[in-house]
Amino acid sequence: DQVGLLLAQPFAPELDPLLARLDELALRYQDQRDCAREDIPLAAAMARAAVSFTQSRGLEGLAAIDRAATLPAARSDKLLLTRLELMRAILHQEAGQLGEAARLALAALRSAFELGHLRLLLDTGPRALPLLADLLPGIEDAWLRGWIEAARRELAARHGSQADTARSSPPDHARHLARLSPREQEVLDLFSRALTIKTIAKAVNVSPGTVRWHIKNIY
Repeated sequence: DQVGLLLAQPFAPELDPLLARLDELALRYQDQRDCAREDIPLAAAMARAAVSFTQSRGLEGLAAIDRAATLPAARSDKLLLTRLELMRAILHQEAGQLGEAARLALAALRSAFELGHLRLLLDTGPRALPLLADLLPGIEDAWLRGWIEAARRELAARHGSQADTARSSPPDHARHLARLSPREQEVLDLFSRALTIKTIAKAVNVSPGTVRWHIKNIY
């Protein structure tokens, strides 16, 4: 969850401490079975995949996605595999491999449609918009086409022109940081070090609820 929040912010976060901590936990619990901790290696791999996808353009982001998909816990999770397949499709699209992108995307979207998970497509963000625009004219299934078109419209409404500008216009990190209060900057710094909300609350002498409020304002 912390990795997801940091990736959603409009400036480049320091993710290495969080990822290193997740890798440590994954190694510690890699042999756990039949308990909640057996999902920790998969959570760590998915965090790596999300970071690689978010920070990559083209095929360099595929290795982390492929690794997450090969874990035993992932193979039985159809929704997770569909999410990873859609990420693959977008990376192929951005690399100019349109045929492979279309093949992967259609399989992923049919699966998401069958599962009833429109949220899956919306969570992918504005980078999915060029892919959807290319796919829609060739989809003959009216139900599937209508479902994808509804998702495309909602994505476009949420993100506006981001799909066109994200690749060429880097965010103004300094300006965003300048809008944060000193306390928000302090909370952000601690949060990016993989500290828990309770630990941050003790460090800055406020309640956990106040820390959550600061995090909400930051993101």
